[in-house]
Amino acid sequence: MVLFFTLLALATLLSGLTYYFTGWWTSLWNLFIPLPLVIAYWFLLFALFLVYCYIASLFVDLKKSVKEPKAWGYFVIKNVLWIVLLFANVSVKIIGEEAIPKKRRYLFVSNHLSNFDHLVYFTHRKEMVVSLGKKEIESFFVAGKWMHKAGFIAIDRDDPIQGLRCILQCVDYIKKDQASIALAPEGTRSHDGQLHDFKPGSFKIALKSSCPIVVARISDTENIAHRAPWKRSKVVIKILAVLEAKDYDKLNSEALSDKVHALIQKDLEENPEVLLS
Repeated sequence: MVLFFTLLALATLLSGLTYYFTGWWTSLWNLFIPLPLVIAYWFLLFALFLVYCYIASLFVDLKKSVKEPKAWGYFVIKNVLWIVLLFANVSVKIIGEEAIPKKRRYLFVSNHLSNFDHLVYFTHRKEMVVSLGKKEIESFFVAGKWMHKAGFIAIDRDDPIQGLRCILQCVDYIKKDQASIALAPEGTRSHDGQLHDFKPGSFKIALKSSCPIVVARISDTENIAHRAPWKRSKVVIKILAVLEAKDYDKLNSEALSDKVHALIQKDLEENPEVLLS
């Protein structure tokens, strides 16, 4: 959002300067020129910013582990994706967000419908929230490297040792008050709208950090690709529960996984996901 309005302010300034120094203001026939100028300048500035993002991404080494989230990297990826969602005609509503911890780091756990799931969440939150996702996210053109730079964690499901390091990295983020973590325990997208089995290992993040667990159900992200940009996608993120450490400290990762799974499954049974063909 900040990037969008910063570019808009610059585009308005450039439009005004162009309008004045070209002498267009002297004729009433040119009264409406500033508006298309603002739009043109905005897209030009955004294009230049994307060129900068591409050039900067060439210097990001994916093999170099990130010790902590980087503020500039996070600002860039969050704001560019916010603009992408805007032009994709996506609205986001978070129901029950007053329950989300405001001054503490937490683990955000949800169902998994598309690659947009956690993007729509963290782009609409003020606090820093990075996701733990599959290794393939780093292959996204330009965005993958900026996610890496921002501190997003990519886990290789075929490498248990690397997977353990990722879990410990997430714990470190939370304990050091650097960022909250978002993840989808299903591990892969649901193509039928149903909730599938969870991978309990991801819940070790909460057990080792004793952080709150924000349990959420995400709806309609799987339909964005079918609708964008002509039809509006109304994504709803419903906060189902916030589990404090005292609510799960006597559970192991399997039992905690089952507890969270049941919360999301209950909401899905009451309000089934509607998929577009």
